[in-house]
Amino acid sequence: MTDVDDIEVKIVWRNCPADISDKIIEYWAEHNILSDPELVKNRLPTVVSIALHQGKVVGVLSAAIGRFFRDDLKFSFINASTAPDYRNRRVPVMLGEAAFDYLEGWSQENPAEGLVGVLYVLETNRFDHRGNIPYPGGGEYLAAFNKKNRPVFVKWFSHARVEPRPND
Repeated sequence: MTDVDDIEVKIVWRNCPADISDKIIEYWAEHNILSDPELVKNRLPTVVSIALHQGKVVGVLSAAIGRFFRDDLKFSFINASTAPDYRNRRVPVMLGEAAFDYLEGWSQENPAEGLVGVLYVLETNRFDHRGNIPYPGGGEYLAAFNKKNRPVFVKWFSHARVEPRPND
């Protein structure tokens, strides 16, 4: 079993060296995540954080920025994957915490971008037997359900402010 102390998390958003890009592509291909060259080309610039163990990518978190809820609210919609041997070892949490902190700082430095938080879908069947919604417990709030009836969580940046607007 791998100790999480042996796992290094790196931020690579908008500044990913070629050797790291190659490792990300290799990781996606090895785990049947992305293989279509056009999809890979489009996804690479969205990678925010990666987890490395002994120089090998074992987890990737990407983020697509877009509007959600209202046309004046921009969120970073995050998507994370972890190699099977590294699941249930806090790797997704480590990736998410590093990405959230980085994106929150970036948002503060770039207020014109209007980024107010992150969104993610909890894509797991692990909690289905409970018959209730799993709560991650890291400051996230249930925001909606997607078309597959999976919960969508939002985590707001501390500096985010939302102006009330009259009902349309």
